Amino acid sequence: MSVRLVWTLDVDPERIDEARALVAERRGQVQRHSCRELTVHLATEGEHAGTRAVAIEEFDTRDDLDAFLVSQPLDDEAQATIARTFAPIGPFTVVDVVTAETL
Repeated sequence: MSVRLVWTLDVDPERIDEARALVAERRGQVQRHSCRELTVHLATEGEHAGTRAVAIEEFDTRDDLDAFLVSQPLDDEAQATIARTFAPIGPFTVVDVVTAETL
């Protein structure tokens, strides 16, 4: 079984390069805190093409996710990146976030 945090995000299309750089920075941070992988997919077709993304943080177990959630507020580097990532400062706006488990 694996557990994922699945984020639906709006992206400012004029700041896509900044968004990509922040994803790369964040990927290294989450992997230091029990996250197996962070992938971000940008919509390329449909109503939200170029302005909507789905980010998936993948964990081996629920315990790994719980440890991650506890560790993030204590990591100053992660908090600084998060602050630069999301609106009103950053290029991403959270639309929704869900936790999903593999069936």
